Amino acid sequence: MTPVRATALLTLALALPAAAPVGFTGVWKLNLQKSRMRDGQPVPFNKSHIISIVQKGTIIYWREQRITSEDILLSNCAEIGIGGQESVLFGFDDGRVSNNSRISIVIDGKRLEQKFRGTTNLGKTFQGIRKLLLADDGKSMSAVFEGNRFGELVAWTEVWDRF
Repeated sequence: MTPVRATALLTLALALPAAAPVGFTGVWKLNLQKSRMRDGQPVPFNKSHIISIVQKGTIIYWREQRITSEDILLSNCAEIGIGGQESVLFGFDDGRVSNNSRISIVIDGKRLEQKFRGTTNLGKTFQGIRKLLLADDGKSMSAVFEGNRFGELVAWTEVWDRF
C-alpha cells in the first residue's frame, strides 16, 4: 500500500465515525397529545404514527408506519445516505407497493432534517420537510413539519417519544 493511499484510508476511517450520527437509532412514536397544528389544534391526520430508525455508519434505514384518521394503514421504508442525497422511498398503500417518492436526510449532531416528495398510489402529491431535534436525554425528539399535503399547505409541531 502506498503512503498516499494509506493516508487516504486513515483519513476516511477517522472521518466516518465523526460523520455517523449518534442517538437517532430506535423506535419512535408520535405523541399525539403534544403534537399540534400551527393554530394549536391537534394534528388530525393520524391515529398512530411510528418511525423506526437504524443507523449504520453513514446510512440510515428508515421505516414509517401510521394509521390514518380514516383507519388506513400506510407504511414506507428507505435506505438513505445521511449526506442529503435523494433516495427512493418505497410506499405501501392501497394494497400496492410504490416507488414514486423520494427522501433525503441530513444530520448535524442532534439535528436531523428530512425532506420528502412524491405521489401516492391514488395519485395524490405531497412534499415536505421535517426538522427533528433530539432531546439531551435521548428519550424524545421535537420537530417542526411544513409541507404541501395533497394541495393544502400544512404546518405543525411534533413530539416523538422513544419506545
